[in-house]
Formats: sequence, structure tokens, C-alpha cells
Amino acid sequence: MDEPSKGLSDKDTTLLLDLLDSVISNNCSVITVEHNDYFIKNSDFIIELGPKSGDSGGEVVFCNYTNHYNFSDIEEENTKPKFILNKIPTNISEWIDDDYFNKIEYFYKKSDFKNRKSLTENHNDEIEYFFCPFVDDISNFKSVSKESFKYIKRLLESLGFKYYYYLNEKKDLKELKESFNHKEYLKILIKTKDLTICEILGGGVVIGKNNINTEYYTNRLFDIEKTVIGPRKINKNFFNNYFSFCPYCDGFGFRKYYNTSIFDKELLLDDMQLYKNLNFSKSDLYTIKNSIKKFMEEMIFNFHKKIDDLSELEYLYYLYGDPYVYFLKDGGRKNALSDRIYWYGIFKFFENYNDIIYTECECPYCLGSGYTQDIKYYLIDGKSIFDVN
Repeated sequence: MDEPSKGLSDKDTTLLLDLLDSVISNNCSVITVEHNDYFIKNSDFIIELGPKSGDSGGEVVFCNYTNHYNFSDIEEENTKPKFILNKIPTNISEWIDDDYFNKIEYFYKKSDFKNRKSLTENHNDEIEYFFCPFVDDISNFKSVSKESFKYIKRLLESLGFKYYYYLNEKKDLKELKESFNHKEYLKILIKTKDLTICEILGGGVVIGKNNINTEYYTNRLFDIEKTVIGPRKINKNFFNNYFSFCPYCDGFGFRKYYNTSIFDKELLLDDMQLYKNLNFSKSDLYTIKNSIKKFMEEMIFNFHKKIDDLSELEYLYYLYGDPYVYFLKDGGRKNALSDRIYWYGIFKFFENYNDIIYTECECPYCLGSGYTQDIKYYLIDGKSIFDVN
């Protein structure tokens, strides 16, 4: 294959590597021509042609197994895959076995979480069981789009559900409406006696209630208060800097912060005059307009506010954007990056203008760690995974 990872994002390249691994596992060989360092490091054998291109190339300068190749000359230190454990690059095979995973436990706050196994072993008829149908959306995208909301609501209706519960109040499912406050979706519960439906539609989280307690049966991290939901299954890649880097700062642990005093604070954030006053280019104005329109239509973020009226989380979202959600343009191609509509954050546009002053600050999402928010919930022998020696 000739450059199979060309044009792919980092996450898409990871999916491609998984696909090629499945091909290799069926006693096949895969030969590729590649320039992607991450792709190359996941190969078994390297043949490098060089030392340069054109008339200065064509010679075999390296031909050996990948572990003999020296990558240090072609990559920056902060781009290397690292492992959190022990705070140093660690050979995965040294710790992925049961011995290491048995030491990893979840750290939960304010709620009673139990393993799903205890649910089937100790079934209690006095407990009523519920599920939240929005768990997987919040986990994967940190939000629920209007399109996804409609799909979930239609699915629930097709399965015969007529009511939902919000703060213990029973309501007609037909009256359930979309909201810009995505945290509220985790308070919407559906009651059922079918634990299989609870498990599947509830994102692996079964909620049991009686007159006294609310208990959560799950194997995944589930922090309602901070709207942090971990993956359904944890594997060796979860504690890898490449797979679990903070998407808001690309794993660097810091972000640029621009002076927002240059904003006209009397204008709403969806008023294009606000951005014209900042002398943005026509291209940037076009991108901002399309992003605001689409993210408002899908009820991902409410731009119809003044900057001083935003909550702390809304303020960060407006400044630093949304790395999890994108939409396709009308008639857009599914795999074409140029046809996707993102909200990159207003600071991303500021980077195009050298006259706007900025300072570097700690990433407000990962607090300088460079890793996703859910990583900090994991403990080894009662200690944060970052503090283990």
C-alpha cells in the first residue's frame, strides 16, 4: 500500500493500524510506503531509502527490525508516545498483565458505585432499576446533539417507553425536549425491569433506587458531578500518552491565552459584527459563521450570549473549542476533513494574527498533566497514578 495513512487524523491512523493488525493475524504480510512516524513505529521491519530525495536518494540506508531503528533524530521529545506509569517510558509488556491491572482501582466521589457482577448475584426485587439513555453520547462527545437526541427519543418510543424520570418526577416522554445544558441529560432516567436493556441502552450503567439509596452498578468511571465518563473497557492503550492525551492542548499541558479585553462586550457572541471589529479575514469570518450556525442548530452550545454572561465552563468552551464534535457540511463527504464543521474555539483564530498579544498558561482541562480528565481518577495502591514511583 502506498501511504495508507495520508490525510488521516491521528485517531483514524490508530483505527487503520488495528485493521492491519487483524490482517496480519491471519498469516498475511503487509508492505507499505509511509512517511508517518507513528505508523512506522508500529511496523515490524523497516527498509529506509535515502539519504535524501531525488538524485540524492535511492540507496538503502537502513534495513532491519524496527526496535533497532533510531527515531531520536527525527522527532521532538514531546511527540513520543509515553506511559504515565512510573513517569517514564515503559515497555507495555512489563505491566499489562493481571499483576499490574489488579492494582488499579477506581476513585469515585459522592456516589455509591458497585460492580455489575454484584447486580446479577444480589438481585433485589425491592429495588427499581433505571438507565440513562445519554451516557454513551456524553462519554464519547461530552454533549448530545439535536440529531442524536431525536434518534434516542425515537428509539425509546419504538421500544414502548412512554415515561421518563427527572429528579424523581415522572413525566411524559413526548414532552422531553433538547437542552443546551448537557449535564442535565445525565439526570434523565428511564425505568425498566429488563436489566439487559438497562445495560445496553444505559451505556453499561444500571441505576438502582429504593426509598433510601441510589446505587450505580457499572464497571466504568462515572462522575455525574463533573460530567466525566470513562470508557466501557480499559485496555493497555488507555494509559498511553498517545491514546489518552488531552485533546484541548494536544498533550502539551499548556495553552495560549489571549487578552479578551479586545472584545466588544456589548455584542452577542453570534453577532458577526463582533468578529468584524477584530479585523478577521473573510475566510475566518466565513468559518466562524458556519460553525456558530451549526453548533446552535444542533444545540451543542448557545452563542446567543454576551461574553460576560457565560459560565466558567461555557467561557472555556468558547475560548478553546470542542475537539470531540463535528458536523458535515450539506452534501459533505464523510471522510473528507475539509467538509467537516468544527468549533475550534475563538483563540484558534487568534493564532492567525501576530499582533494579538498572548501568554502561555496551564491547560484548564488537564491542569498541566497533558492527559484526558478521566486519567486522574485511577489509583494504584490508593495513590494517584501520576504519583506512583
